[in-house]
Amino acid sequence: MSVTLAEAKAQLRVRHDEQDDYITLLINAARGAIERYTGDNFDESLDDLKAAQLLYIEYLFYPPDKIDMDEVTGWPLSVAALARPYRLPTLA
Repeated sequence: MSVTLAEAKAQLRVRHDEQDDYITLLINAARGAIERYTGDNFDESLDDLKAAQLLYIEYLFYPPDKIDMDEVTGWPLSVAALARPYRLPTLA
């Protein structure tokens, strides 16, 4: 199970339903990005991967003017730092 709509809305501090479809899209996009990054090592029951997903959703919903970004992933440093330990080694 991924981050739920209710969890994402709580993270975003959204109380209305008008943007539920958009928030659901961001949930799926963030999960997909983290799954691709971690490969077979993705386990949504891990709190740090769930936190990474929530932070990435927040970044996508409220893009900041300036934030430190990870040079490899292009994600906010906080998201990359939470997901990096679960990345499977690659040859590239």
